[in-house]
Amino acid sequence: MRALDDEGVDLIVSDLNVDAISALTMIRAAVRAMKARRSGALLVTGGAFAFQRSGLFLMLSVDKSALRVAVQALSDPLKEQGIHVASVIVGKVVPPESREAAEVAAELWKVHAQPHEAWASETVY
Repeated sequence: MRALDDEGVDLIVSDLNVDAISALTMIRAAVRAMKARRSGALLVTGGAFAFQRSGLFLMLSVDKSALRVAVQALSDPLKEQGIHVASVIVGKVVPPESREAAEVAAELWKVHAQPHEAWASETVY
């Protein structure tokens, strides 16, 4: 939990790099191969802080919002090229190997299995 007063520039840049820019870098690299095939899926998990912003979790809110905007902005143009870009928004802590982790995995699979005409850029778990 960090408020604005607790944020240094180096920490802000580091958080944004880890939470949003790394995802964009992955998407950029993967899209090249997918465009050649005119098919593929890029699915990410996002956080509810993109909706429920908090000054006490400032950078997490900013990072999740940035990731959400990137997915939404890329969804339509890449859909036209046969590439499904989507996010599953997770609104709680999900421990590894838990029932919730299995449910998130099942939700990701449902998004992946959507027919092209029903592709959604976002779903909430």
